[in-house]
Order: sequence, then structure tokens, then C-alpha cells
Amino acid sequence: PVVGISSSTFSTINFFNNSNGTSYLWDFGDGSYSNQFEPTHTYNTVGAFNVLLIATDSNKCNIADSTYLIIMAQLAPDVNLGDDVFLCPGESAVLDAGNPGMNYLWSTGETTQQITVADSGLYWVNVKTGVCFSDDTLNVSPKKGLVYIIPNVFTPNDDSFNETFKVSIDDAIDIEGEIYNRWGKKVFEWTDSDKEWDGRQFNGSRVSDGVYFFILKMKNQCGEAEVHGTLTVIR
Repeated sequence: PVVGISSSTFSTINFFNNSNGTSYLWDFGDGSYSNQFEPTHTYNTVGAFNVLLIATDSNKCNIADSTYLIIMAQLAPDVNLGDDVFLCPGESAVLDAGNPGMNYLWSTGETTQQITVADSGLYWVNVKTGVCFSDDTLNVSPKKGLVYIIPNVFTPNDDSFNETFKVSIDDAIDIEGEIYNRWGKKVFEWTDSDKEWDGRQFNGSRVSDGVYFFILKMKNQCGEAEVHGTLTVIR
């Protein structure tokens, strides 16, 4: 028979058989064999391998051919977009795939190492060098802005309902408050975001029914505000 072999160029090799025998024996050079006409073989280590094909025809005539393969290692890119991102209203974030000089494909269709995103959603990037590639995914979620609720009346009368004056704010980092009576005297203050006013003065005595003035300084990750207003104490 006429014998000839060729192969692809990756660690998983597709061998092509140009012979016209009736039976075949492949020796892949790494201790593995096959009697298929055109086998596929995966090399698990790097190195040089002498591949031998022996083709036998119907007359029991054996003809051999060999080829020399060098399997080279190439590391896949290490792609890490980092932790998921949370954006305040109006903010944007830069996503960086690293690995300068390689080929990039983002879920947005962009092909640069870095992209800027302002919309929430799931973003992925595929980074390729040669025949090796890696990818990573990151989720961008919106944060609420500085949203707060300030009550304008409470009833500290020991009925377990609406007993305290407390500000509600999403993702609060800090809330400072001051309470003044109608004559401008400060009767209470706090600097703890979990603190609430129970209608008592600094000395522990209850304040009288009526209208009081407050100054609130509030902050979360999306902003800060100072709010002045009034509240009514009803017992």
C-alpha cells in the first residue's frame, strides 16, 4: 500500500490517513495505539512524539510511514473581572479583562481590554490568545439613591404603637439627628444610624405634647443630605 499521514496542530490531534491498505496500526509515540483508519488522539503532556502508521494490504504487505510531532504548552489567559458591581444613579463602572495584547470579545460586542458600563445586567468577556481562551462573568446591579422616610408625628404613650421617631433610609451609613423645642432648646440628639427618639429629653423626662423641630444629616453610599422639618408629639 501507499502510506502517508498528516495531522492538525492542537493537543487533541486528528490524524489523516492517505494510505490504501486494508488494516492499520497507529503508534502515537506516547504508549497509545489505534487500529482506526483516521483516529483522534489527545496528548496529555507536552513533548516530542514520533508517530508511526503501519498499513497492511490484502497481500499482507506492510508499509510504514511516520511523522514527528511537537506538542507545546500554552497557558490559557487568567481572566478575573472582580466582584459584582453596584451602581448608584448616574454612575458608571470600568470593566477590565486584563491580559494586555490579547483578543477580547465582550457581551456588548466591544473588542477592547476595558469597557465602561452604566446599565445593569450580566456582562461577560472572552479573552483569547492563540488557540487558548478563558472567560469571566460579572453582574452589574443598581443601587437606590438617597431615599428616606421621615415621619411627621408619633405617639409615645406606651401602647406599643408608633412609640418612637425613627428615620428610614436605604443602606444607611450614617444618620445624625437633633431635636429642638419651640423655644430653640435642644432636647435630644443622636449620631447612631440605628437610634430613634422615644420622646424623652437628655435627662430622661418626657417632653410635652406639641410641635418640635428636627435637623437630620443622612448618608448612604449614593449620597448625603441635610433635612430640616417639624414633627408632632401626641400622647
